[in-house]
Amino acid sequence: MKICDKSLTTYVPLRFADDNDSTYNVYTIASRSYPSHIRSLLPASENHMAEYMALEKARRRLRNVIISLMVFAISVALLAVSLVIVFQKDSANEMEINTQENGRPVISWQRTEVLVETLNVTSTSEADQSKTPSNRKSQSAVVATLQDTRSKCVGECWAYAAFRFRSTCENGFCRCNGRHYNRLTCLPSFSGCDVERNYRGLVLAKLRGVKQNVFGCRAKRKHATNFHILSIFGNHRASTTEVRITGNSSTPAVLVLVNYHPVTWKVTSDQSAAIRKVVLVSYNHLSKSNILLADLKKDTEPEVARLVSQTGYGEDKFGGHTPELLETIEKMVGSFETFSGTSHADYWEIGLDDPA
Repeated sequence: MKICDKSLTTYVPLRFADDNDSTYNVYTIASRSYPSHIRSLLPASENHMAEYMALEKARRRLRNVIISLMVFAISVALLAVSLVIVFQKDSANEMEINTQENGRPVISWQRTEVLVETLNVTSTSEADQSKTPSNRKSQSAVVATLQDTRSKCVGECWAYAAFRFRSTCENGFCRCNGRHYNRLTCLPSFSGCDVERNYRGLVLAKLRGVKQNVFGCRAKRKHATNFHILSIFGNHRASTTEVRITGNSSTPAVLVLVNYHPVTWKVTSDQSAAIRKVVLVSYNHLSKSNILLADLKKDTEPEVARLVSQTGYGEDKFGGHTPELLETIEKMVGSFETFSGTSHADYWEIGLDDPA
């Protein structure tokens, strides 16, 4: 705040002065109404100012102490979290692992459990018979294949952390105990259809000419239904996703086409395979999904239906719901024969042949 001296043409700062100091003029306001821009005036003295400065220094010192304590507490918390993480990693590395002569680690429980669940080795006599060189070689191949398809983990199975998987990390591999999921691979398993990575059925998926990895399975049923499901997440905004039907099946097929993002499907055939019904399935974008029918078998016009359902393409760790999709399709449409899915594709080819 500055006070204007009537005898000066410039402003000078307000300072404390004695009453006898005639070199510096300090003006006071009488006990009348204050100007509109001043609410109140408090008398001050050098003693009051010294007390105020001391109080301000104490407040600043207290603030610095509080900030230092907060920084110290945060540092301790971060150190504790780091120690917990290191301890968990050390515990995971101390798992019981048998080392072969070539130095490759082998999980001790993995061989026994995989063979029991996949080869149905349920008796001691069968286990003894499996000790022949040829059986040991084939079993080792099965174990190696399953180990390649399983998801590795350390401490926690973060890849399948969603509650529906009910996953745990056991001996370095994810194990899923959720409903309709394979315990070892954590892939969907519904109505006898165990989804596999790198499915080798009569299907081919491409995106911009590049072959895509397909998740798929064939349901274990007594009779073939010629009912097939193709599922994708999207097609990277391609104009259409073509589905080419080949084969010489004598039974008209039912085709279910599933997509999460809006897709225009284009179904074509080589004139030998007949399609009885096509069902479009989506959740949020069913109204924006369309179908084009071209080059189909003469005198055939398949029925086209639409179905709202949760979607998935066989690998659900990124948010898909494949079991719910298959359950809805089986309930609303019928028993399916095969399921094939991939994340993105703009071309599908599926062979429909009569069973041998």
